[in-house]
Amino acid sequence: MKAKSIEYERFKSVQEFKLSKIISAIALLTIVLSTVFTLSSCKPGHGSLYTEYKWSSQLGVNQEGFLYVEDHVLWFYDFASGQRVVLCNKPDCQHKPYSSYTNPDPECNAVLQNRDSFDGFAMHNDYVYIFCRSSINKTTLYRQKPDGDGREILTEFDWEIDPFNDIIFRDNMAYLVGVQYILDELGFGSSGNQISIVLSVDLQTGKVRELTEVKDDNQQRVEQIQVVGENLYYNYFYYDEGADFDFMAEDAYEQSLKYFNYFAYQVDISTGTEKQVLDLAEHLYGYISLDDEYIYYLSEDSLKVYSVDREDSSERVLFESKDKLYCKSQATICLCVRVMILAQFTVMTC
Repeated sequence: MKAKSIEYERFKSVQEFKLSKIISAIALLTIVLSTVFTLSSCKPGHGSLYTEYKWSSQLGVNQEGFLYVEDHVLWFYDFASGQRVVLCNKPDCQHKPYSSYTNPDPECNAVLQNRDSFDGFAMHNDYVYIFCRSSINKTTLYRQKPDGDGREILTEFDWEIDPFNDIIFRDNMAYLVGVQYILDELGFGSSGNQISIVLSVDLQTGKVRELTEVKDDNQQRVEQIQVVGENLYYNYFYYDEGADFDFMAEDAYEQSLKYFNYFAYQVDISTGTEKQVLDLAEHLYGYISLDDEYIYYLSEDSLKVYSVDREDSSERVLFESKDKLYCKSQATICLCVRVMILAQFTVMTC
């Protein structure tokens, strides 16, 4: 058990290092703003019908503000007031996180026990929800009031939260990607040897439901989940078994494409019916995202974003720019597209 713990913590540290390298601009802005706002503890807003936990910035965002973790303590930044608050209403609380030496039994409402990690969180419809890894391949979901009172275990399930996917909260449901790491004979696991699944959690009853079949292909990953209307969408890639190419070769990327499979799937949330809707391996350089009606692409010259109607294949330019629309990741450019559409196709670059 000790070997498992050491290896797993090492693996999580590597993941956290990778995440720190891709913190988005909004997270950087949060750090700057947090140094100038008055620190106080109070009861923040109650959340909204649609909330997302963004893995790239590690923020739980809704219309009112966002949750974030600083030094293992959960904070809320309020858009309207420009203030940030600790999610703890205990008077004179010092908000000290867990420490096996100095604080083995923390009393603050805004911290977790026993080195448990904040793997996802959001303020949604009068409650704060916190997903945390309680042990290898096991997650605990806590529910508490916005001021930190009444923390309770809503549910537990035998999957971990995929650290490279958002968690979507909508209409008292949470949608997420779960992973299980396959342990070797020494009890070690890695992201290169895992199985995945898309799950939903009823935030009122705690019922966990498997929305897709278990994904266990070679070097597979589920990514970019989104909920549109009554459907859930996600992308899925894997490599053929027996893929044989030299990772160190100059043409390693070109070699890998011979074994690479990449698809977009649609899941009817009510029935659990799943179908493949697009072969993304044919659109590696331009595909951004899709929804119930359209598929969104970036043009070859990176100056336009356009949509393709899923019924009649007609195209429409949504916006264009004099400068190239360049983003570091597909998820980032997808966010830019959403912002631009909401801004009625205002031309901008990201």
